[in-house]
Amino acid sequence: MIKDPRLYTLEYPESNILIKQALRVLNKECDFNELTLLINNTLKNENDALINVALNLSPSFAVSNIIWTALNKAINDIPETGYSSKLENPLSTYIFAIPVVLVAGSTTKNQLKGNLDVNQLNEYFIQNQIFENKADCFISGKLIDPMALAKIKPSQVYYWVRNLKNANLWLPVPMEGAPISVMNEGVFLRFLIGLSINVGINREAYRKSSMGLMKLIGEELKNDAVTLFPIPFSPIYLSEAYPIGDSKRKEIAITVSISNLVRKIREQKLTPIATLDTENESLKVVISSIGDTSYTETLLWNLTKFEDYREYLSVLTNLLQDMQIEYSYVS
Repeated sequence: MIKDPRLYTLEYPESNILIKQALRVLNKECDFNELTLLINNTLKNENDALINVALNLSPSFAVSNIIWTALNKAINDIPETGYSSKLENPLSTYIFAIPVVLVAGSTTKNQLKGNLDVNQLNEYFIQNQIFENKADCFISGKLIDPMALAKIKPSQVYYWVRNLKNANLWLPVPMEGAPISVMNEGVFLRFLIGLSINVGINREAYRKSSMGLMKLIGEELKNDAVTLFPIPFSPIYLSEAYPIGDSKRKEIAITVSISNLVRKIREQKLTPIATLDTENESLKVVISSIGDTSYTETLLWNLTKFEDYREYLSVLTNLLQDMQIEYSYVS
């Protein structure tokens, strides 16, 4: 087994009250809800810097992870019974994001457009009963770049969830869809953003109609010079969209790279092998072949401070097992 590759230090900022409270929760000196309430007040005061420091300078994964969990609970304030539940606060809004990973390839330089037909997209969600009440739900057709999402402050999302009627637009995210430049093969990430007011999203209906949504996106972005395979994932809170979406992109990018190289190795009647290691706070997988070093590729999966590295290590080992590739650990 590989050890956690991330560097944590016990010399955390003594003035950071969120880290101190998280440590108290882990030591069972106070309740988790007390941490959530403290973060709630921090969000009200728009003190995003305090939250950022707490997440990134925590003394351990456990501390960073519990702060991240409490942060999303404080922002969204939705019962844990599921997205389809009625919201406790009649003024609350569920702002969601659908991560869309696009595997695209082209022998020449091409571009995929950055928008879907918004009317067709909403009609699809209504017809398939994904939206429980069409009058209070909407999804934008804009394919939002992940870095634009990453720049949104937690306090902004906190405010939007509670004060949507004070926003200037249907959704207070002033962003345009981002076209995708394709040359050779690449794995790209975009987000579809939407909302529901006082109602939820039928997640089971979404699951059943996800293949149709994949087809809809593929047809909308169709370019005869580009091979395209879009993969839409389940709706998630806007507050947690970037890290979850980015992890999905990494997983698919690594899967595609390993699959391509392993196919080449086996076509040469060679045997692929893999080694798992760590590098610069990332999980590292090296694919090579027995007896021929010309087939070698190194792939990295970078981790945030609050993600469980064991989960992603399991994803990698399961992938290698599915491909019947023998692997070993370096660290």
